[in-house]
Amino acid sequence: MLPARAAVLLPCLLLFAVPLPAQNKEPDPIKIGMNESLFVDVSPFLVKLFAPSFNELCKECTGFATQMVQSGNPFQTTKLVRDGQLHFGVYQGVEFAWAWQKHGDLVPLMVAINRHPNIKAHLVVRKDSPIVGFACLKGKDIAYPLKNKEHCRLFLERHCADCGQCEPKAFFSQVTRPGGTERALDDVCHGTVPAAIVETVALESYQAIKPGCFARLKVVKASETFPVGVIAYRKGNLTEATLAKFRAGMINANKNERTREMMHMYQITAFEPVPSDYAETCAEIAKAYPPPEALKVSQK
Repeated sequence: MLPARAAVLLPCLLLFAVPLPAQNKEPDPIKIGMNESLFVDVSPFLVKLFAPSFNELCKECTGFATQMVQSGNPFQTTKLVRDGQLHFGVYQGVEFAWAWQKHGDLVPLMVAINRHPNIKAHLVVRKDSPIVGFACLKGKDIAYPLKNKEHCRLFLERHCADCGQCEPKAFFSQVTRPGGTERALDDVCHGTVPAAIVETVALESYQAIKPGCFARLKVVKASETFPVGVIAYRKGNLTEATLAKFRAGMINANKNERTREMMHMYQITAFEPVPSDYAETCAEIAKAYPPPEALKVSQK
């Protein structure tokens, strides 16, 4: 028989030998949900190719094994994050604004920047055009490049609804889909279409590569300021140590030539700390562009 003191100590020793709860361990792998809007106009085949490269980028930067998951729309992604089935969700800024408005336990970990901390959509016409806004375009053509981001779509649909109480297909004679912003702006410059919808970075890139053509164009309407994309988590689902390690690794990603090249595939120039005004920007954009269920314009 055990001595009396040993009989008392044994249960205590066994208690300390019990493994820590799962939430106190680093997850393996870290599951990261990607909203479907991040892959608009990208073939399913290419999306499958993105996953290994994204997982490699995260592993290279943070040391964590990750698993990229196509998680549906922002509301589906949010549910999976809040249920603990995903550790992180990757959102376009306006999508996170919608989710954050309803679920205050979501926390932005870092933002993903493509040269700018804030973004806008722009309605561009020829400098000699009489067009001064969307109302002038009713019944005319417009160029909307492939792979335009969510804020461009919302900007376009909002103004069609405001001017014509209808969707873009009914408002315009034709919505052309050029393969990229350069082609769309070339079409405007050459008079093939009267206007195009483009985002800030793409417009600046066009100015840099084709300054002569750019000089023949003008912006007649710019959108509100949209928040940039974000990686977010649910408070309490990951340890502070895991969050700090992941954040630090990704923020340092652009200091390495190899990881900079991988980031370029996703049109990201840097991961950065969340701006001090990010909550304010999200709140303002959620008011200006309510979540899809509150919009009259179809999201199809």
